[in-house]
Amino acid sequence: MEVITVKTEDLIENDIIASDLYVGNRLLLTRGSTVTDRIISSLRRQEIKNVQIYEQLKTLETIKVELMKTPHVINQKYDLPQTLHKLNARERYGKVLSKPQDVVYINELFTRITQQPLIQSYLSLLQQHDFYTFLHALDVFILTTLFAKKEGISQVEDISVGFMMHDIGKLRTPVSILHKTGKLSKAEFKIMQEHTIDGYSLLHAIGMGHIAYLAKQHHERMDRKGYPDGLSLAELRKEVQLLQLVDIYSALTMKRSYKTKASPVEAIIHLFQDETLFDKGLLERFTQFIGIYPENSIVLLSNGSHAVVEQTNEKNPHLPVIKEFQTGQLISLEEKPLTISKLLSYSTETSNQFFAKLSEFLINGRKDLLHTYLEKLKDHYRTYEWYTHIHIPLFKVINVLNQNNLLKPEQVADIKETFIALLKATTNQLQELNKSKESVILVWDRSTVRSTMAHLLEGLFYSEEISTIIIDHTISQQELEEVVNEQNVKRVFMVGRRYDYGIPKRGKMDLYHISEQMLETFLYGMANECLQQEHFEQRLEKYKVEVLMVM
Repeated sequence: MEVITVKTEDLIENDIIASDLYVGNRLLLTRGSTVTDRIISSLRRQEIKNVQIYEQLKTLETIKVELMKTPHVINQKYDLPQTLHKLNARERYGKVLSKPQDVVYINELFTRITQQPLIQSYLSLLQQHDFYTFLHALDVFILTTLFAKKEGISQVEDISVGFMMHDIGKLRTPVSILHKTGKLSKAEFKIMQEHTIDGYSLLHAIGMGHIAYLAKQHHERMDRKGYPDGLSLAELRKEVQLLQLVDIYSALTMKRSYKTKASPVEAIIHLFQDETLFDKGLLERFTQFIGIYPENSIVLLSNGSHAVVEQTNEKNPHLPVIKEFQTGQLISLEEKPLTISKLLSYSTETSNQFFAKLSEFLINGRKDLLHTYLEKLKDHYRTYEWYTHIHIPLFKVINVLNQNNLLKPEQVADIKETFIALLKATTNQLQELNKSKESVILVWDRSTVRSTMAHLLEGLFYSEEISTIIIDHTISQQELEEVVNEQNVKRVFMVGRRYDYGIPKRGKMDLYHISEQMLETFLYGMANECLQQEHFEQRLEKYKVEVLMVM
């Protein structure tokens, strides 16, 4: 057992003296002596201020006695604003307590609970035993109570006491283990784990058995790898699941003597990285409740538009910089009267990682995962960017691999077929989402123009809300004239070879020609960074060959 030095006033019955204690030359207590009330009184009379004792696991009975005795020694009042200041709530709480009614509610509940003598005793003992665990208890109480209230948990005020008391069992955990900087040994970790059972037993012993399950189960996990009983999600009440999330968030974001604290955003990311341990829906709602969204989050704004979180705000994490899908504009929520209304989706993977996996699955024929990752990737871009930021870059990847003989012949055919299916699915989706502002005719020779490129070109038109009428080059001039007149088409694009059509139409008719070689150059030029430098319509103008006027 470790030797520690304690103040005489902090001695309790059954403590064990760790070294011989002298007053002058007179031996007062020998090493190994068990402390009694009489010994404590004697030490106080002789004004002995400090004593060395063996740190040991306190018995539950001893803790119960301490709890009952403490109100006669300490009558401390707890103030919510001061507590929030100690907890660095402005940075860690996000949008929690942004509503005055929530502040009033939690302040009244906090005051009422902490004025109870037994609770006050617990808090006083915990504060003396381990200041971090004390602050953590208050932190978890505030956040979990408000989260539980938002989630509609019944009798939230009754069970909120359990949120505050969830770590009471740590009164029996030696401080040397609680403050250890390195990895706990197996024996030490076993002792640490026992705080759940000890808390359960102690709460029963002091008449709080109705909330004891919160102390016992807050380290259980959905994958049955938690402790002490290895329970599954179905075996855990909803309030326990809430407590688990808040407990970890609090532990990660609060500073301790032996570790640096994580930022609120880092803590949220950590929770998502361990999402197999928690209910995903509940985790997303917790993120929304606290209002702190990591980069890469897809969110709904208060004006009804969609956006992606581009940059977090260290001082005010609930007010990040976002990119609005519709406009592509970067907006600092700190400077605009906009707020985030809802988390639509989040993944710890970035758009680049999504693209890498999409490419991998396409090359390896993992059709079962292709559509899933395609949809995840689409969430990161506006609709007119789907082809320029996803499909055309993917096309380039396939071409590079093929040109360097990194694909087998049988792979090429399968990849091409699968890729065209993806293109068609996206084009169909664009057709459903958008109303076309005009129609154009695409005339191409299917025997000379690679169909993949033709589909990509068609997709680019639909990205710009321009519908296409695909016509094979074998069509007669009369048939083409009929289509032009019926559809009121003002632009015709010849893809591949140039065909000599005299198009009789009143007014102006723009005629374009894009050779097969030009088409590939055009597509590559539209991808990614180039898009920001020159727009689709501007690039098309390079391929205009004539303007036909027919009277």
